[in-house]
Formats: sequence, C-alpha cells, structure tokens
Amino acid sequence: MRRRFDAVILLMGLFLVTLVAGAQENTRRFSKSWPVAEVETLVITNKFGEVKINSNGGTMVTVDVVVRVEGSGSRDRALLEAVNVGFGKEGRTATAETEFGGNLKTRGNFSIDYTVNIPPEKNLTVHNKFGNVILNRLTGKGEFHIAYGNLTAGQMTGAPLKLELEYGKADIGTMGEATVLLSYYKLFLGTGSRMVLDSKYSVLNADKLQELQLESKYDSFEFGAVASLEGESKFTNYRIGTLERRLKLVSAYGSVKVDQVPAGFELLEVTSSYAQVTLGIDGEAAWEVDASCEYCNISYPEAAFKGNRIKENTRESVRGRVGSGNPGVVRVISKYGNIRLGK
Repeated sequence: MRRRFDAVILLMGLFLVTLVAGAQENTRRFSKSWPVAEVETLVITNKFGEVKINSNGGTMVTVDVVVRVEGSGSRDRALLEAVNVGFGKEGRTATAETEFGGNLKTRGNFSIDYTVNIPPEKNLTVHNKFGNVILNRLTGKGEFHIAYGNLTAGQMTGAPLKLELEYGKADIGTMGEATVLLSYYKLFLGTGSRMVLDSKYSVLNADKLQELQLESKYDSFEFGAVASLEGESKFTNYRIGTLERRLKLVSAYGSVKVDQVPAGFELLEVTSSYAQVTLGIDGEAAWEVDASCEYCNISYPEAAFKGNRIKENTRESVRGRVGSGNPGVVRVISKYGNIRLGK
C-alpha cells in the first residue's frame, strides 16, 4: 500500500513538472529612443500583439517591444529568434517595424507587444493587425490602420485624423476632424466634430456629432445628437435623438428615425424606399413642406398645415407650410415606406 501511494505521489510530481515546463515563457526585448526635439512623426508597424501609446513626458521618444513565446521547445525557440524589430529614422520621422524571418511558423502561442512614450502633439501612424491599440491622448496628426483588433482612445483631436478599422471594436472619448473607414467594426464615440465616413457591415454609436458625411451599406447608426448629416446608404438603419440643423439623405431598405428636430432647423431632405421615415419636428417650429409618397402614407400636423393635399390611387403628396415665422425646409420622397412628420 505504501509503495502504491509513493508511486501516485511520484506521478503527480512528474505531472506538475510537465505543467510548469509547458508554461515556461521565453522573451526577447527590443528598445529604441530618440530625443523629443528630433522627432516630428512616429510610425509603428506590428502584427500579433498590442500597441500601447503613452504620453508620460520626458525628453525622449521611446519604443519598447517585448516578444513572448510560450514553451521551451526547439520550435518555440525558433519562433522567438524569427521575430525582430527594425528601427529607423529619416529626417524627423522615426520608425519601428516588426519583422519576421522567412521560416516563421505562426502556430505557436506568442505575442509582440509595443509600449511607446511620445508627446501627444507629435504625429503618429500605427499599423496593427491581430492586436489591440491603446492610446491616451493625441493632439497631433494621426493615422491608424487596425485589423482584427480593438482601439481604445481617450482623446484624438489632432487634424487630420484617419482611421481604417476592420473586424473589431473601438471606444473613443473625443475625436476631432476625421476620415473613417469601417468594415465589420463597432465604433463607440463620445463627442466628435466632423467625420467623413465610409462604412459597411458596421455599427456607429455617438453621443454627439457636429457634422457627418457618409456612404454606408448594411450598417446600424445611433446618435444622441447630430448637427448636420448628409449621405447615401443601403440596408442601413438610423436612430437619431436630436437632429439640430440639417439632414440630407438618400436611403434604401433602411429606416430613418429622428426623435427631435428643434425649431430653427435649416433643411430636412430625405429620399427613401422600402422603409419608414420619421422626423419628429417640434410643434413650435415653422417649416415649408413638399412630401410625396408612393404605396405608402404621409402623417403630418394637419391642423397647423396650410397648402395642398393630394391623394389618388397609390400616390399621396402634401405641399405647403406649417407654423409661422422663419421656416425650415422639409422635402421627403418615399416609396413603399410611410412618412411621419411632426410629433
């Protein structure tokens, strides 16, 4: 009995040793620094890991890279040795790029993580694939190409700003003027100034945007407040809390719903098909309306309306005015989708 117990203990010990050996981690480190005064732009190019951008101050722009490979076998060591980081500088542009040897095998469990310290007013370009990007603050120019990874940023107010985001999620607190390309991506934004957006199969949620110009397919948009929105879309749904000033949209196969349009707006122009259009125009607002609908109905504040109403066969139209004072302009054309104007 004693021998059997000792044998069990021995086997457990061997098993634990195997686990510890299997959990061994090999690392390589690369570092480079440049005086802050000599760098205007930093370009980072990476795959298979995180890029973290700090702005901790100091007299140097620093890039620290850690390559981690789990395991201690010959393949793991070969993988570790196959990864290199190339640093360079031309003029006032510094670069750091992950490089892979020709015999790289990517089946192992490994990561390549960058930690950068750079003043927020410097220009920054980041290319990262299969990894996340974390950024505290950027007031310089920015260009970010991220695929199969998430973006987390507090403040991105430099202009111009360009984001190309594929297959992931972004959380951004504040964003300045930006050109944004989304593909299979979710973008959550606090406040933004002006955005030019090209999007497909994506989600954009923003608390507040000043101006948005877009081309969209198969998206979902939700905004707390937008001052101006213009664009074209197919199979995209819009949910807007407050549309403050201007809406000019061509939409097919996607609903457009605006909860509140305050008095003093300039223009609401929507051409839609196969989906409902709802514009919650404030009861105190004055507006001129020209709306037509085929195979659908128009709802509007009839008691306050002055003008012409026509309804025949499959077509309905209204043309006239609602309220008194300096009017905004409402033009809506719809096919196979009802129009609702007013509260």
